[in-house]
Amino acid sequence: MGKVREYLVLSRIQTASVTALAPVIGILSTGMGTIEVCILYFIIGLLVHIYGFVLNEWADYIYDCKADYLKSKPLVAGTISRNSALALALFSMVVAYILVVFTTKNILSLPLMLISLICGGVYDLKGKRIIGSDFILATWAFTFTLAAGLSVLPNVSMLDIPPMLTLVSILGAIQVLFNNSVEGGIKDLEQDRSSGARTWMLFLGSKVVNEELKLSFSSIAFAYLTKSIFFFFVISPVIFKLVIFSDFEFFAYSILTTLFSSAMFFTMPKFMFVKKYDREKLKKIFSAHEVATFFLISTVIIPLIGLGYALILMLIPLAWYVITNLLLYGKALQPQV
Repeated sequence: MGKVREYLVLSRIQTASVTALAPVIGILSTGMGTIEVCILYFIIGLLVHIYGFVLNEWADYIYDCKADYLKSKPLVAGTISRNSALALALFSMVVAYILVVFTTKNILSLPLMLISLICGGVYDLKGKRIIGSDFILATWAFTFTLAAGLSVLPNVSMLDIPPMLTLVSILGAIQVLFNNSVEGGIKDLEQDRSSGARTWMLFLGSKVVNEELKLSFSSIAFAYLTKSIFFFFVISPVIFKLVIFSDFEFFAYSILTTLFSSAMFFTMPKFMFVKKYDREKLKKIFSAHEVATFFLISTVIIPLIGLGYALILMLIPLAWYVITNLLLYGKALQPQV
């Protein structure tokens, strides 16, 4: 059981359900998804998550070895070999792609899925060396969600993609961009600087001085601009009349959007303007922020799947996150990453 736990820790399994739900949301946004297809793509999403995070751990090994607080990571601690990690990542990638090949109804899903896997791999292997590589990872999220949505649309070309599928793909991409460039950049700011990594936050001039977090104006502006664009797309179904709301659905959408967007923007100052660089405290705030962000994406498709199913989408990653953290780390909202 100890070895299994190490592989689950290596795979960052506590956040896997969010990755796995990205293609599911893409499918649901088309209005053509069945339970069986959604379950299949949830599994594909889990495999893609394992591929991405394990390969990232494999690639970041030389950086992680330089940070004392990362000594418990499976690869750094030596509980899992790098060769075993690489084999797991490649196996997960191949199986995920094969499943798409044999189940898609639209051939366009295949090149999009391939682009997605390549972008994820490039980010994992070269992300610390390429300034702005977070945009490459955002492309991974966009093409992955798009590929899943198109897989249930046999007669749709790139010129006929449903607006809501494009919308949720964009929202997922922006969420990933913010999560990696801003939250990840802040969380690992000191480690990235000392190891010579070239991250977006370092490029924009942010730093840690005497255990004080000093974010540059450019970093703060980028963070708020990114979230403002995200919020614009969240409300775009109403602005551009992309879907038809019933009175109840519009009421639920309005209440939930107000609630979750308030939570999203309320948590931002708590990590954008904090003075003391406390990595553990920051991770808790990031967790709350990401939950609110994901809930907003689920809210967008209420008119397509109904309030009940949208609430289930929200509860799945929250329950998954809490349960896996408790099982692996003994803490509901503070994984050791």
